[in-house]
Amino acid sequence: MAFDALAETASVRYLNDTERKAAGLQKHSSVCRILTEVFTTDNTISPITLLMALPNEFPFVLPKIYLSKEDRKWVGYIPHVDVAGYICVYDEESIIIDVDRPGEVAKDSFRKSLQIIEQGIRGENRNEFSDEFISYWTEKYDEKDEIFSGLTMLEQIPGNPPCRIRFLIIENAYSGYHLILHDDGKFFKRLKNFLVDGGYSIIEKEGLYLGSTENLFPPFNLTNADAFKIVKDRFPHSLKEFERYINQTAEYRLLTFSISIGINPLLLGWYVPNLSTNRNGFRKGNLTPLNVLNTFQKNDHVIRLRFETYTKERLSKRTDGMASSIQYKITFAGLGSIGSSLIPHITSLGIDSLNLIDPDILTLANINRHLLGPDDIGKPKVEGIRNYLLKGNPLMDVSSFTESIIQFIRNKQDILNQSDFLFIVVGKNVVENYILQALRENIITTPTFFIWIEPYLVGGHCLYVQPGHLLSYNDFYRDHLFNYNVIDAVQYKNANNKILLREAGCQGSYMPYGQKNITLFLNSLVPYLFQIIEGKDKRNLSLTWRGKMPDEISLDLSAYGNQLTEGNIQLNEL
Repeated sequence: MAFDALAETASVRYLNDTERKAAGLQKHSSVCRILTEVFTTDNTISPITLLMALPNEFPFVLPKIYLSKEDRKWVGYIPHVDVAGYICVYDEESIIIDVDRPGEVAKDSFRKSLQIIEQGIRGENRNEFSDEFISYWTEKYDEKDEIFSGLTMLEQIPGNPPCRIRFLIIENAYSGYHLILHDDGKFFKRLKNFLVDGGYSIIEKEGLYLGSTENLFPPFNLTNADAFKIVKDRFPHSLKEFERYINQTAEYRLLTFSISIGINPLLLGWYVPNLSTNRNGFRKGNLTPLNVLNTFQKNDHVIRLRFETYTKERLSKRTDGMASSIQYKITFAGLGSIGSSLIPHITSLGIDSLNLIDPDILTLANINRHLLGPDDIGKPKVEGIRNYLLKGNPLMDVSSFTESIIQFIRNKQDILNQSDFLFIVVGKNVVENYILQALRENIITTPTFFIWIEPYLVGGHCLYVQPGHLLSYNDFYRDHLFNYNVIDAVQYKNANNKILLREAGCQGSYMPYGQKNITLFLNSLVPYLFQIIEGKDKRNLSLTWRGKMPDEISLDLSAYGNQLTEGNIQLNEL
């Protein structure tokens, strides 16, 4: 056992189930109590007790080591040890665990934990508090302690403190966030609109930014008196404005500051609780809120605030590792099975604004191969897709239009031509021919992708056409059939073939194909789309994908289709 290796240098005892539960470690496979010693100040030796818990996944994860509750009292707050006594020995994302030597893993973790404790007691690693500052700031130190999370959409930390700072209170909290710092920029306005549309109750207020500091040390279970001392000691230049702000603000008194940690400063703050100036023995108006803060309510706890940066730049850096300055404007017409499945791929490029066009309502028959599900049945497809996208990224500007692309071109041509790219995924020859002609005549001045499929997704197609092109409909089609079809033309003309299936009703015909083949088609097509978009390709192109013929269906392929490799894209310049 891993614990046996520790018995060479320390006194080790296994905890029974009752003891493990009392320590709050019952979820671990086994727990032991380790009696050992540490060097404290002046190299004196003091006894100390640790708890080592082996998670069920050990040795594929590190053991969890805790400083005992009794010893936490005299050791105090030291770097890498949280309020519960957990000792952060290593960052598991940055090490390789030797799973074949669990005893050595346990011994090394034990030695490292003793080193952390000894350095903390002697004050040798005090500067390392900054490595885990957010953890200490957001710890719940006692039952009265409250910590709220907020978002900051500020492009940069405010300059020339003290200064007022705008914030939005979200009374019923959005994804756990209670407020938003902002400068009224366009992305904040989009998020605000999203919150209003979602039924959130919001209040606009003004807070105070005190300035920047460094080297704050826990504990942070602050009272009004503690917070006031921080202002006096750390931000003396802001003291007068602080006093003015406290007295002039009726409620939701927000104080913010930044602390220098690493490359980017962190923005933090606290709420001052409501201050009651109506006191027995005092005439109305004799007591100011500041008087109350420093006397009657000096021991009231403030609510600490931690802000996370919510900007497109930060999200891009956090995922891609770099900030992207490219933000596309896209218009997308046709949100059926293919269009709706393509949308998440296209938005991954980095979309600033997106126009969605489709007049149709989602029905039960659609959902087996559609991005949307039963909750959206009976609603316009554009509204369902818009809501889906904004839930994932409310910073994107998504507009929906329940009209046909023909009406949109006639009535909103200016919106369309402000787009970087147009996607037509309607699968109707007559509509596509109309748009081809509008491109040829420069009525549409936006490069356009036409995407459609053949039955059973034996073939999938994409045309990429530039405005002002010199092509004609006859360059693509013969007898209303695409020249690069994978299925032979004879098969389309034979009424006995199951090219279209039919249910009851005057518009009961539908093209058969499944979600699996949609995925295969788009996974092959999307890399070409990205390359065309990012490369700003100026050519007119045809891309054809050949899928797999269902075993139950026998359809002859065209001469062109027989030349293609199953699962691959063939690109032709037009």
